[in-house]
Amino acid sequence: MMTDHDNLSTAAWTAVVSTLPDAVPLPLWQPAKAAKSGYQSIDMLVHDVRIREALSVLDSTAVMASWDIVASRHLQTTNVVSGLLKGVGGSGGENPEQPIQDYCASVERNRNDALGVSEVLQLLEWPSDKQLINTLIALVESPSSSHALDPWANALHRHRCSLLLVVAANQDTPALRLVFDQTVYAAKCIQQLGEQLVVVLGALIEAHEKESASSPCMRVADVPWLSQHQRKTLLALATATSDQGAANEPAAQVLPETFIQWCEQVPDQLAIVDGGCSVTYRQLSQYVHYLASALQLQHAVTRETRVAFLGQKSLASTVAVMATMLASGAIVPIDMQFPSDRVAYILHDSGCQVLLTTTTAAAQVPSEYQGAVVNVDDYCSVDSAQPASQVPVALAPQDLAYIVYTSGTTGRPKGVMVEYGCLQNVVADSALTKCFQPGQVCLQFFSVSFDPHLFVLFNALTHGCTLRIMRDEDALGDFQSVDVATVTPSFLARIDPMRCPNVQTVIVTGEACPQALADKWAKQCTLVNGYGPSETFFTHAQWLSAGRPVDIGKPLASVSSYAVDSDLHLVPMGVVGELLIGGVAPGRGYCNLPELTAERFLPNPFGPGRVYRTGDLVRWLPDGNLEYIGRLDNQVKLNGFRIELEEVESVAGQCSQVQQAAVLVHRNHLVCFVTPALSDFAPLADHLRQKLPHYMVPHTLVALAQLPTTVNGKVDKRALADLDLDSAAHCSLVADSAILDIATALDTSSDNAFADQEAVLCQAWAELLDVPVERIARQAHFFQLGGDSIVAILLVSKCRQQGYQLTVPTVYAHPVLASLARHLVPLHAATTNSALCTQTPVTGAVPLTPIQQWFFGLPLQNPHHFNQSFLLKLNPWADANAIQDALVTLLTHHDMLRCRYTLHDNQWYQAIPTAEATHGDYCWAECHITKAELSQHLAKLRTQLSLTQGPLLGALLVHLNGLPVQPRLYLVCHHIVIDLVSWRILIDDLNTLL
Repeated sequence: MMTDHDNLSTAAWTAVVSTLPDAVPLPLWQPAKAAKSGYQSIDMLVHDVRIREALSVLDSTAVMASWDIVASRHLQTTNVVSGLLKGVGGSGGENPEQPIQDYCASVERNRNDALGVSEVLQLLEWPSDKQLINTLIALVESPSSSHALDPWANALHRHRCSLLLVVAANQDTPALRLVFDQTVYAAKCIQQLGEQLVVVLGALIEAHEKESASSPCMRVADVPWLSQHQRKTLLALATATSDQGAANEPAAQVLPETFIQWCEQVPDQLAIVDGGCSVTYRQLSQYVHYLASALQLQHAVTRETRVAFLGQKSLASTVAVMATMLASGAIVPIDMQFPSDRVAYILHDSGCQVLLTTTTAAAQVPSEYQGAVVNVDDYCSVDSAQPASQVPVALAPQDLAYIVYTSGTTGRPKGVMVEYGCLQNVVADSALTKCFQPGQVCLQFFSVSFDPHLFVLFNALTHGCTLRIMRDEDALGDFQSVDVATVTPSFLARIDPMRCPNVQTVIVTGEACPQALADKWAKQCTLVNGYGPSETFFTHAQWLSAGRPVDIGKPLASVSSYAVDSDLHLVPMGVVGELLIGGVAPGRGYCNLPELTAERFLPNPFGPGRVYRTGDLVRWLPDGNLEYIGRLDNQVKLNGFRIELEEVESVAGQCSQVQQAAVLVHRNHLVCFVTPALSDFAPLADHLRQKLPHYMVPHTLVALAQLPTTVNGKVDKRALADLDLDSAAHCSLVADSAILDIATALDTSSDNAFADQEAVLCQAWAELLDVPVERIARQAHFFQLGGDSIVAILLVSKCRQQGYQLTVPTVYAHPVLASLARHLVPLHAATTNSALCTQTPVTGAVPLTPIQQWFFGLPLQNPHHFNQSFLLKLNPWADANAIQDALVTLLTHHDMLRCRYTLHDNQWYQAIPTAEATHGDYCWAECHITKAELSQHLAKLRTQLSLTQGPLLGALLVHLNGLPVQPRLYLVCHHIVIDLVSWRILIDDLNTLL
């Protein structure tokens, strides 16, 4: 600040003020809606003699420095602009590492540079609706002058501010008074603010008294600001469990023992339903014991032994997990849809000595893997299962239970290691136990590699429930038939609660649950919002009722939660801080990453044990629940302001019009994507302007029928970033623009040869995408209307209910309604001759689907080798010529298998070059080899696939020398045109042709 105030021009002061941060009120709790307008004051009693002495002589430097520290910590900025009556100036520019004496000196300099607030406002013709300063400070020598409220209220109004600190000097009764606008601040919060000021002021005075050449100077970051009462309250909140349950008793047994007990208590009850396969607890116990015995006796599995499972959610995956744990090992689940490089890396990094897999996933086993490979399917049938033999369980709570791999900042996944004690604490939690009652049917929604998969599996099988595996082809039917469903909010948003009367409890986890979605489902069933990073499994739960704000909730028993600043100091209630999780929850750390483990898993600064630094930003609510604010690593900076994208999403989600919201930065502006497709943006725009500072209000609103999601059911922000905003309904909050109706541009001219199929699709799209039927034209595009992978799964289910067969890959290949209707096959025809259904040949350019666009955005070293494969047993009469002819027919029928891809101007394109296939559209080889040579030949075939030159499909006819077995046909196909569902169709078609 310049000191020659009299000579400063308007332009000079404009330049000075432009360097100041935007002034906003302190982010304290808002008063009740019924709060009276006007001003109120609170007097702080000062008992510390040293503080009284400092105030009595108007030690303005100490007061201003203390006030600046308190205000800056609430605002979470190093610069606070305060108005000193009669003066205005910036703070000392707080540096947390700065010695406190240096900081106070800078405050003193800024105080001397201050200019009258009124003069600045008049000089700059400052807008009446905009704040220049965060707070006001008044230093008065006469205590009587501080008593009257009206002068201070007038000062606040005149200077466009809402909070004033009055310091009155008097030898006998020095006073601190806080005057505030009661429509902006709640009295309770101002009282706590005053207590924090007194604590900081006392600390500064004490530091000044202890200052000497030999003693180190206190840092600004180390200045305490919590009163003893506030600190005690926060530590009590840290371990306050949900009011739904009491504290857990110490675990007397580990999870496998609990599972065995239920197998003995309810042996004839169904344990697993996997499509048409159902097994009882007695059968499941036999399968698990049989495999566990083999792991122990044949493969030396014991405590701390890592055992991988490669496959998909199924009966086999459940047997693999429970058998590994019964054998005292640690399971490492791997989704078979992972790229081969990722599978190989996980197996190597985790040090798995044994790999469990299934018949369908066996071809995905990396050729370089040197450990033992066990087919779980061999242990999952009545014929193969041996009489159950008791397997000794020699486990302790500190033993390793599992390793799940999550994305890492280095480009390689990181393995999170979790111990048995953490799992047992969750399944024994008295609050969660009410969600999983014996005999209830629980939905298994999640992929095997996602830790919520284990949460559902463990809770179901340790409470006598039936676990129902959700199938892609009947996802809606599976959901509607269960009692308890644990899903992501993105999936739940697709389901109408009125059509699910059997669902009693829904647990949402994996991402934030929008308020409107919670209100809708809480009226229908028990709704629980679950929270827990992979590093701590499942730690918090909130039981929701309609109208109750959605928060993280309270910790489970034996779990502690702390909100801290960057120096790991507790922050007061209402102040945003990073969440630390302690108690029994923190896992062991990251596999083979000791430095990262030491950085994220720390000694508990507030008690015994360790804490995990989540990187999640939270704040304590007055009711003792934790509110999720956003991520530490998801901050953006626009026009000089730091913005948490999740906070904007949260506020948008509170609007009654909005079901889901996602916020991105696009062309240096905030863009807010919301569902459902809105016809009027005005209420949402007004809501955002009312709830957010001006710099956080999105520049553009985009309305979609649904938000795209990833394979794990979370919002796919990569797909949103690639969205053409001109093709969706949107409006700009900066400059008005017309709302686009994407239905108006659709071509409706065509014949009605497939009128029945089109009607089925139109009705299904309307229900799933929440779009009026009249807006869905025959040329409407599934993904442009808001479709994604999860909606595609539900579409398959709805079509099946109407008597038609459809697959997810077909939806991706033919997203236009009229085209997709041609591939809707009546079920009776599909079961008799699915390979010979007539269709019009397709050639030419084909737009990339969102999933394909995502694939081309991956940093793969060799994108040509991202494939899936199967090993098939052949009929005795099948010969090489018949197989090759069948493959030509197959590729002619399935157009996408003939695709080729080109890269032009950093953009990938796909096209089908020919209307019919030839023998050159696939790789072919036939060999007579030994079993030991098989891996080498399979690996060679995989390397022959090419996205640009083709082919995308390879076949190897294998004759195994010296073994009395029929020939095997090995098929490998690039993942960009196929998934597990479409594999089934291909294999069915091949069976028909052969």
